Amino acid sequence: MRSTLSQLEWMLDSDRKSKAQLLAQQAVGNSQNVSHILAVAQVFAQRGENLDAQSWGEKALLVSNASNKTAVHGFLGRIYLRRASQEDNAGFYDKARTQLKMVLETQPRDIVAGNNMAWQLATKFNLPSEGVNVVEKVRGNASLEQLPPAFIDTMIDCYQRNKQIDKAKEIAKEAVGKFPREATLLYRDGVLLSSSEPSQAKQMLTRAVQLGLSADDEAEAKRQLANL
Repeated sequence: MRSTLSQLEWMLDSDRKSKAQLLAQQAVGNSQNVSHILAVAQVFAQRGENLDAQSWGEKALLVSNASNKTAVHGFLGRIYLRRASQEDNAGFYDKARTQLKMVLETQPRDIVAGNNMAWQLATKFNLPSEGVNVVEKVRGNASLEQLPPAFIDTMIDCYQRNKQIDKAKEIAKEAVGKFPREATLLYRDGVLLSSSEPSQAKQMLTRAVQLGLSADDEAEAKRQLANL
């Protein structure tokens, strides 16, 4: 199987997508091996071939069982989120929500699924309170040092959108201390401090821009800085 995956990677990297699709079909088209099918799906996903990745992911789901179904749900959740974002198709957010819910039902502490679920509940479904419930359940008693910065960022955003500003500020302040070079966390802290502590907010936002933010966050950080 490793040789097949290497060939798929080479074909996709060489702009031979149709041959890659044919090889995938020959290799796992009639297979009941979920790990092999999912491996093929992941190769397509890594090369940005979302439709093929989704197709093979859905094939894997059809032949999955209790021991491997959660992994497939997680994969499909990520693919649906990617398609929703790239194609501006809200229907894929609904699909992603269904898949991520299935993951969290069996693995309630899954960081990746929890992060993705909370993010879309808060930002795409306008349900920040549900997003807060997800991050709190996933976090459990873990300290900030035990959590990835991306999850902490989502957690702060959920609290802020849910109007739990003091909680958001508390976590942002602690997070900046633990992860002083994480631009998104500096950005969150700066935004939260902009009205109460403008001098500190300016410092945080300036540093965040220097370290590098997404285009949208950088634009908002610069807008905030202009008003401080």
